[in-house]
This record gives sequence, C-alpha cells and structure tokens, in this order.
Amino acid sequence: MKLSWGPERKSKRPFPRVFLSASVPSPNRNRIYLDGPVENRLMLRVIETRVQDAVTSLVAQVLGVGGQVIFGGHPAITPMVAATASAFEGGERDGERPVMLYQSEYFREAVRPIGRREMESAQLSRTIWVPDNPEDASKAFPLAQEWLQPDRFKQLREGQAHPNADRRLVDALVVFRIVMLLDSRPHAAVSMGGMEGVEAEAMLYQRLFGSDPRRRLFALRSTFGAAGQLGELGIISIDERYFESKDRAPLAESVALLPTAEKQTIGRQLLRRIRYDGIMKEFITSLRNTAFPEQ
Repeated sequence: MKLSWGPERKSKRPFPRVFLSASVPSPNRNRIYLDGPVENRLMLRVIETRVQDAVTSLVAQVLGVGGQVIFGGHPAITPMVAATASAFEGGERDGERPVMLYQSEYFREAVRPIGRREMESAQLSRTIWVPDNPEDASKAFPLAQEWLQPDRFKQLREGQAHPNADRRLVDALVVFRIVMLLDSRPHAAVSMGGMEGVEAEAMLYQRLFGSDPRRRLFALRSTFGAAGQLGELGIISIDERYFESKDRAPLAESVALLPTAEKQTIGRQLLRRIRYDGIMKEFITSLRNTAFPEQ
C-alpha cells in the first residue's frame, strides 16, 4: 500500500518546498572534501552512507507532510530520491508533483540518471529542462530574468566554478542553478556531503535569498564533505542544533562533530549509522512553524 502525498486534512498551512543540494565526493578529484579524522577511503564510505541515510529521511519527511522536494538530478542522488519517493502515491496537486527535478540542456544527451524515468512514469516527478545560456533561459523562465541579465549574471558567475573550467559548462551550470532556485522558490535549502557544486549552490542560495528570513539555508555537518565545511557562511547545522536541543552533547561529539578519540575508536564511531528520521522530522516541523505560522 502506497503512502499518501497530499494535504493534511486538519491543517490549513501551505506545504514546504525544500531544495536538496547533495552529492558524494569523488576520490579522484579534490580530496579536501574527504577530509576527516580517518583515512580518505574510510571517510568516503562514511559520507556515502550518511548522505544516503539523510537523503532518504529528508525525502520521506517532506513528502510525508505533503511537501515538495526540489533538486538538480545529480546521478548519485537521483536513485536515492527515487527509491524513497516510490513509497508514495504519484499524481498532481495544483499542477505540481512531489518531486521537481531540474536538468540542464547541456546534459540532454548524457546517460539518464537511474530513477528519473521511473519517477516520471509513476507521476512522482516532473523534469524541468533549463537552456544552457542566459538569453534563452531568460525567455523561458520569467522569474529568473532579472538575475540572468548580463551584469547580474556576471556577478553571480564569479565564484561558481574554477577559473580554468570550460566557460560554456560554467555558464550552463550557473544558469541552471539560478533558474532552479528562482523558478521553484524553495522555503529552505539543505546541504549534504558534496564538493564544489554543493558549495556553489550554498553561496548562490545566500546571494538570491539571503535577505529573506523565511528562506534559510541549512546543512548536515555530520555528512562531512562540503556540507561539513559550510560553517563559515553562518549556515545553520540541523544535526548540531538537534543534538543540542536534546541535551545529548556526548552523542553529538561522536556522530555529528569531528571525533577527538583514538583512531580505532573514531573508526567505530564513524561507522555507526545515524538515525536521521528524528532529526528531519523535527526540522520539517520547525520549518513549517517558522515559515507558515498558524493564523
């Protein structure tokens, strides 16, 4: 029996739209994103497990209250989202589906991520294709026009990719991210694991919505990667706040913060599975109470 995705009968509040920014670091690229208290190989295993558990919990909690998950269709994350979303009934509400999956035309001919077709067929998601240049994207997505103008676009482009990266790819990614965020208008963003892309999306989200207290950016520090290094941007760490609210500092030190024990003990601590369901449930409840207070 499928779970229901739809309005709660007793609540008149709107339903949260949450932007998910996540990926698993590649050991063949910038190894700074595998930094941690143990060797890179073990850190990669920890990050993969925690990102998968966290994505699963977030999607389940958001769809469980009738909310909507927005993300960029990353090949490593799409199967995680699809596996969890498949537990829910597909369909539309006010022309929307449970998952909004944005893709850049730059990758139109790339191998389709596992799970994308299945979600579309089950009416669990809608794929929105974004032109790979600001001119065409501006015409197709009116809500993003202001930020796709040459001067604004040039400002946003800075810091979004390595200076030596292919210019057409960089432009396509920046256009894609601007459209994805402004077209979907999420009520919150959550960063998990990841590398340069997660950092770039966090910085862009702050540029676009930083002045709006109702659209805050959050991170799961316990997933490490880029998300574990976003503290300098003043981003709220969901898991640290959760453990602090539960007065469970020792547990926070062992699973959410960087452990300081002997390496053998650290390895055992890091391999412990974190139960993200409670963290995500409290996060979504807090988000709804903050963004949509009862009238």
